[in-house]
Amino acid sequence: MCRRGESLGEERARPGRAPELEDALDIIGAVDVEREERIIDDGDVDAEAPRPLDEHRRPVEHAERRLEHVGRTQRDRVRAAVLSRSDRNRQRGVAQQVERLGTHEGAVGHDDDRSLCPALSERHGHRRRVPAPGVDEHVDALRCERRVRRHDEDPLDGAAPAARLDHVRKHRAHQLRTQVGPQERREPPLRGCWRIDRDDREQRTEHTLAKRLTVLCGGLGGSRLVDALSRAAGPENVVAIGNVGDDLEILGLTVSPDLDTILYTLAGLLDEGRGWGVRDESYVALEQAARLGGSSWFTLGDRDIGLHLARTERLRGGEALSAVTAELARTLGIGVGLMPATDDRVRTRIATDEGELDFQEWFVGRRHADPVRSVRYAGAEDARPAPGVIEALRDADAIVLAPSNPFVSIHPILAVPGIADAIRAHPGPVAAVSPIVAGRAVRGPLAGMLETLGHEPTALGVARLYRDLASVFVLDRADASLADAVEQLGMRAVVCETVMVDPAMRERVGRQVLEGVFA
Repeated sequence: MCRRGESLGEERARPGRAPELEDALDIIGAVDVEREERIIDDGDVDAEAPRPLDEHRRPVEHAERRLEHVGRTQRDRVRAAVLSRSDRNRQRGVAQQVERLGTHEGAVGHDDDRSLCPALSERHGHRRRVPAPGVDEHVDALRCERRVRRHDEDPLDGAAPAARLDHVRKHRAHQLRTQVGPQERREPPLRGCWRIDRDDREQRTEHTLAKRLTVLCGGLGGSRLVDALSRAAGPENVVAIGNVGDDLEILGLTVSPDLDTILYTLAGLLDEGRGWGVRDESYVALEQAARLGGSSWFTLGDRDIGLHLARTERLRGGEALSAVTAELARTLGIGVGLMPATDDRVRTRIATDEGELDFQEWFVGRRHADPVRSVRYAGAEDARPAPGVIEALRDADAIVLAPSNPFVSIHPILAVPGIADAIRAHPGPVAAVSPIVAGRAVRGPLAGMLETLGHEPTALGVARLYRDLASVFVLDRADASLADAVEQLGMRAVVCETVMVDPAMRERVGRQVLEGVFA
């Protein structure tokens, strides 16, 4: 990297430079100003006949082979040199000189397949090097290379791989053509300002992470997977369809626990220790309501109540739940598309030995102590998918069933007419992520429900529930021994990390899930 106050030419003359680095600088066109002035000096053309093109390219090909062995540190120095301030001025100068060449308009153009190299070689081939414009350090590579950027990524930290980057020389020719092409009143665009040490596997990963995903989710496991996928693929590529079967009305407020958990998780407000509610919460309002004889069995924090007040007011004003949810997400700065499965009333009902209970009464009020005999979804048969739900399923590159409780989070969504049919008709992969790890639920009463409802309390038991819907089943590494049994069900088994309790692990888990789904 050039030191402060040092030109690129001085940097190249610095003692101790590795020969590979010098060759690399020649390849990408980061030549010093003095040489360029000698090569392209208006009216100063050597009468010596130009060398054949093959002979002209031989030193470049030799340098390209040597570039393969350049270490990462030196390559980083190459990139820094390309982005140096001195190159910006040279970029403009070369463009002006090229305009004076008689072959400019015929040799260069954005739609012309020919490179600038032959045109300049014909004029200056005897110099054994084609002058290249530098790169403006203020031009963002993402301006010209379309790529979905992660929300936690620096804009210059890895632009998308260009189609012509399979060979350094071909990339160099393409970069010359696009940089020096005639444009009015704007800087020449930067093409392919991209790390030259990235391999094919990284390119495939970046392509994979740009997929559009629709996730069926509910509860803590679902919110964590949505967070993981949004970190890996970018929130703008993820749509979350949330469960409304456990919604309830309490103290005059409409509460949507699953939608709220997703909102709080994506907004960074969730109390990760408890797995619900807002962190650092207070409960003054609930305590006061209890003293005055109000219901207090369902815990509502003060800030949590604020969200429910805003939702309830809009619902009573005639707005649909989907519109209210979208507005709440925008207000909280959430980029993921969040929508309820339906705007209609659907309630999960749990049959126990004591009779049928509302889900929240069984889960919270009675602490899910009663064995579950059956589950039904009241109102689902008359419900309609919320606006955008079917379109999100249809347009997705992949559909993912989150590691949520199948009986009380995923099945209430599938019970809405039209949703399950849209998933079965989807041409791409439909992946289900196991909520059971090593025979235990990561959180909640799922293992006990599997047993009392007649299913095997393992990841394989969950796979059997999804066998007619999913084409891919994602297992945790702890259940790798079940992969063969899963594939016998007709699903492709993917084994990777699935536990996302630590937020720092979520992007890594999201990447592994995506790579497995699109393998």
